[in-house]
Amino acid sequence: MPPRGKITAPGPVLYPVCGTAQGIYQHRKHGTPRCAPCRAFNAEQTEQIKRDIYLRRPRLVPARGSQRRLRALMAIGWPLEEMARMWGIGRTVLQRVLHPDTVKVSRARAELIEREYRRLAFAGAGPSARARTWARNRGFPGPMDWDDIDRQEREPVPGYVIERDHQEALVIDRAVKKMLAKRERRSRLTPADRQAARARRESAA
Repeated sequence: MPPRGKITAPGPVLYPVCGTAQGIYQHRKHGTPRCAPCRAFNAEQTEQIKRDIYLRRPRLVPARGSQRRLRALMAIGWPLEEMARMWGIGRTVLQRVLHPDTVKVSRARAELIEREYRRLAFAGAGPSARARTWARNRGFPGPMDWDDIDRQEREPVPGYVIERDHQEALVIDRAVKKMLAKRERRSRLTPADRQAARARRESAA
């Protein structure tokens, strides 16, 4: 809800998300007239629609690239809540984009996700270890795992999965080598050695 007080003009003071789709939603929700940033944003979106119609560009595009970009950002620690807050849209909007049944998204939404992906993907890890763990438990590839995030047919095996499998293989290899070495030592013992070892164990017990 907007804060109470003497401020009556809507805008960034009342709604910090003004100038975005979320700002327009807040104006509609609270019944306030659109502020200058939101009017400018709405005019820009209207012009974009007119350009798409004039150039005969489809308003809906395949969702695969947007879904892959969102999952890649989650794999490096960007939660949906934080992305939605920074981009001025609702979290449910991104959840709908990610839904397996979603096959098309608006061109404007796809361009927003692509633009923000370029800004965040190689700028370092995101702020949420929880989001990173959640995404990695589901095998989401990160930005560095993709050769062509739009056109690549199969999703790549994430680098962290390869590293994890490598570490597990090393642990198994060490355990097998240890077991074989133990068996080899046992095979070299004479009956007298085995009897002496058994006696030592019994005396220790």
